Amino acid sequence: MAESPSSNREGPEPHPGDLIEIPRGVYKHWAVYVGDGYVVHVTDVDGGRSGVNLFGSLLGLSSRAVVKKDLLSEVTAGCRYKVNNKHDETIEAWPAEEIVQRALARVGQQWNYNLLYENCKHFATDMRYKIARSGQNREGPEPHPGDLIEIFCGVYEHWAVYVGDGYVVHVTDVEKGPSGMNLIASVLGLSTGAVVRKELLSKAAAGKKYRVNSKYDQTHPPLPRIVERAEALVGREISYNLPERNCENFATLVRYRVSLSEQVDKKAKVISENVALLGVVALAVIIPLAFIVFRN
Repeated sequence: MAESPSSNREGPEPHPGDLIEIPRGVYKHWAVYVGDGYVVHVTDVDGGRSGVNLFGSLLGLSSRAVVKKDLLSEVTAGCRYKVNNKHDETIEAWPAEEIVQRALARVGQQWNYNLLYENCKHFATDMRYKIARSGQNREGPEPHPGDLIEIFCGVYEHWAVYVGDGYVVHVTDVEKGPSGMNLIASVLGLSTGAVVRKELLSKAAAGKKYRVNSKYDQTHPPLPRIVERAEALVGREISYNLPERNCENFATLVRYRVSLSEQVDKKAKVISENVALLGVVALAVIIPLAFIVFRN
């Protein structure tokens, strides 16, 4: 019977169903301990214990991976490791026997690996809990029920209310789902159809960076029963427009019962910059054409 290596272990011995965290320099590898010195984890199709293609995953590209059962000593390859069931305080874990069964049932399956939203930690936490959770695209501390979540979407930020167990409530397109509101219509001040949805934060973020940002707490004390109010609005269709009915207005209204937003100023800046750029491009085209016309 194989045993888990102790010379490079930090903390207590693992037990079946435990999550194993293995630091590997710039990232951490995760696995599920299934007993007798073995773990189940996501790794390279070709490279075995060397791990999935880090360069491709950092670029947001998916790479081929497979679920394998390997000796913990081979997976750690001399690296330090520890038991880290970090979400046990907020999410109920499956019974140990069921965690092991769930993990072993996945051995041999192909895995479409992506560092942002389909990584080894997502797999491991999905085996132990009912919801795959990963903080690898989170900036700052973990969210708590009632917190406001700011999701960075390039030229704008999307906002949501965290309601616990990995879920958020937010305003989004009626048709497009978690992709967000029609940006062109919203920046023009036009109203578009929207709906309040409850979705996994990982789905709402869709691989984008996000953080907890309850930024108005110093001037507007948060109200009680934030989660209750947010979930009561799920399924309701609303009229969305940038100046006064955007996703940040919704989130702050739920947390503070006051509609607050800085989205207008940010998007106005983007519009002015784009208009200026279009003006420069137009001049670059018109002046040479005018010169040709007058010359002829």
